[in-house]
Amino acid sequence: MAACLSSGRLATHALAWALALAAHGESPASCLSTSAEYSCIANTSCGNEAMATHLGPMSLEACLAACQGFQDCQVIQYHCNTFCLLLRDCGTHADTACGGSLYLRNLDRAPGTALTTESVDLSKCYEGYAGDGQVLDDFTCTEASYCADKGWGVKDHHGMSLLRCSALCRATNCQAFQFGCSNSCTLFPTITDCTVKGPSTCSSIYWRLHNRSETEVSLALGRTAAYSPQACSFQGCWVSAQCPANSRPVACQTVPPNSGHGVYSTDQGCAAQGSGEAILAEAICMQGFSTSSVRSAWGIDNMTLSCPSGFLPVACNCLQNSWSVGEPCTGLNEFPPTFSADGHLVCTRDIDSGLGAFVRMSWNIGARISAICLPTTGTVLEYSLFNTRDSAGSAAESEARYCGWAKTHIRNDVDCSAWMRNPLPDGGCNMSECQGLADCAEVCTACSVCQGIYFYLGLGNVDDASYSQSPARCYFQGDTLNNINMAVEGYPSVATASSPWAVYVNSRDARCGPERFLRGVSFFQDSLCTELVVPSTLVASAYKDGTNYTLRAGWWKIPSRFAPRSCSSCPAKSLRVTAVFDPPVSVLCAIVDSSVDFAAGWTLSQGSSIDSAFAQSVSGSLVAFGSAHKSRSAPVMVRGATATLRGTMLLACALSVCPKDSIYLPQLLAGAMASVLGLRQHMIDFHGSPVRSEDERQVAQSYAFVMVVKIVVSTPADVGSYLNAAALLKHMRYHLAVLTEALQELHSLPFTVQQLSTFTEHVSVPQALHALPTLPTPRASTTTPITTRPLQELAGSLNDLGHSAYFIAFVGLIVPILGFI
Repeated sequence: MAACLSSGRLATHALAWALALAAHGESPASCLSTSAEYSCIANTSCGNEAMATHLGPMSLEACLAACQGFQDCQVIQYHCNTFCLLLRDCGTHADTACGGSLYLRNLDRAPGTALTTESVDLSKCYEGYAGDGQVLDDFTCTEASYCADKGWGVKDHHGMSLLRCSALCRATNCQAFQFGCSNSCTLFPTITDCTVKGPSTCSSIYWRLHNRSETEVSLALGRTAAYSPQACSFQGCWVSAQCPANSRPVACQTVPPNSGHGVYSTDQGCAAQGSGEAILAEAICMQGFSTSSVRSAWGIDNMTLSCPSGFLPVACNCLQNSWSVGEPCTGLNEFPPTFSADGHLVCTRDIDSGLGAFVRMSWNIGARISAICLPTTGTVLEYSLFNTRDSAGSAAESEARYCGWAKTHIRNDVDCSAWMRNPLPDGGCNMSECQGLADCAEVCTACSVCQGIYFYLGLGNVDDASYSQSPARCYFQGDTLNNINMAVEGYPSVATASSPWAVYVNSRDARCGPERFLRGVSFFQDSLCTELVVPSTLVASAYKDGTNYTLRAGWWKIPSRFAPRSCSSCPAKSLRVTAVFDPPVSVLCAIVDSSVDFAAGWTLSQGSSIDSAFAQSVSGSLVAFGSAHKSRSAPVMVRGATATLRGTMLLACALSVCPKDSIYLPQLLAGAMASVLGLRQHMIDFHGSPVRSEDERQVAQSYAFVMVVKIVVSTPADVGSYLNAAALLKHMRYHLAVLTEALQELHSLPFTVQQLSTFTEHVSVPQALHALPTLPTPRASTTTPITTRPLQELAGSLNDLGHSAYFIAFVGLIVPILGFI
């Protein structure tokens, strides 16, 4: 059904709704909700109202959920705080006759957007390379422009950086280059190849002032980029890049990236082979790293290369035989190490030359791989972490942060039905949709009026003696007007066997106090952040505070918090964390366990000086060396991604001390493991009924649980939390006695951990969404039409969110409403 409603008829019905709201003491002009994704302007409407997709009267939460179902919904006009209108663009703002509000959506916070640490405007001119100190003093620049008349033979190179583009220009003796849009690089051999310039929003043109051969470029973090002096441009030619004296290569690549026949590493640099287009060899070199290189023989099919004993690979490269037909190294000149079946880091690649196996081996056609190896036992005793950005402060509070259990559980249910697939009639989330606290928290976080979760603490299975007669796993809570009793992380004392319910609150509730702390750091030998190493001491300090504060070094120790007192908003370089290793080791990754405001950025240094930093933040609290980490971190760096770890835990206890009632076990274990892993309690759930089995002598009892870590990514710090939890669970499998001691001594749980399985990792990202329906431009009229879209046009876009459609008759007018039933 599609209909055009006059603004007069809409106003009549809106007035009735506004009077109804006023009768309940609610101002129709008020902002009913705010969230990290939306900002509100009260008592305002859009000039482009006639172009809105009109969904009719519904709750604000249903309207917010509907907007999130479209990739280009940027504005909600909640007309008279009753009618839901979705727009791409608001146009001019105007006062409303009946009240109502605008909700402006920040698409950078929308589910599916990539988490980024830096944004660079490519239409601007830069004197140096982003994040580095080298000056482009042999070029001048025309910003926000592009060459509209590219000469014959001019070629675009994609996936480039400004550093690589300028290096290729120098090595090929070009006279200008255009850099920008989608990181593309266009070289112009002569000035006449670019005579007509046009305006651009994403590129600039760099003109060469004088010829200079730049083979070494100083970069940030003590790195040097070394390039071959000249490019080569014919089939089978070789170029090499040599590291400066007293430095070793830590990465090899070609310029343009992944071009030619490939590249391989040597102890002093990198060598690349061309295939007919201009190519450079690039070596990223560092002092203080005693790397060495190993190479495989020529081969085909699955090739695996390991570093010698006592070494780990930090980078892998591929070089194909120049006679290979299938281009086996295409796009793979540089690739990260991965885990072998026995759990060791190796360089591995499937090599297919495009010919039969007999022909390939007879003609010696295939490829070889190389690895840059770093010793696991180093000479460095001390490493330091420094914060590189001001603490986020109040900005961090825009996300819903869960702080613990309320000391009281007076209920004040709010309607979050729009964010569930199959909500119960009383507004609860059923046991199948909300299997644990993690699922309930996902709904509550999305629902902007939710300040807490009224949660059933038992396992929720019908064969469990403590099974709740209620079909709901949780209900969602609004403001309880209680700002005195602060929430606690421990087990909720208000829960009883007869009423196993408690309220888990977030930072929208006054009982969640502000958080500013450092709690610990996990250090790793490899750049993939998987091989844990533990310092003998770990201390933190702040500028103008002469005291060193001990942090947790190792997951089996009691968490200790350091809350800086000398700075209310700690500026960059004012916080330092120092780790001492005995014996010395090589550290290539660190993950900081902190509150969100201290997860904005860190550098990792060898020694005590920030000037010796060699690694920086990849995502908030995750600090990693090189680029190999991208193979693990990139899939998680999407807002709204769901990262899960799933495994089993087998526990045993003496009958004399075993819990008499299993209802408390899931949340007791979740609280203990959250503390051990540095996670919030809602990120861990224990599913399934425990298998209770007594031994033959009837002196012991065992329990088997399915343990699930579930993290819905909303901040860069969540990426580090996920990778840290995965690494710690892997480490715990080989230290069950230590885990047992931690549970017993630190958390008073009477269990022996008999088995901890391998935890499977899975990351899912939000589905791609549809665009809002395109409406025709309205004809001039004395009245402003409000277009009601046919239900079938909208159903496809909202089905991904689990919406169902229904109709409501109101004062003789039938309009389609999208919501949840």
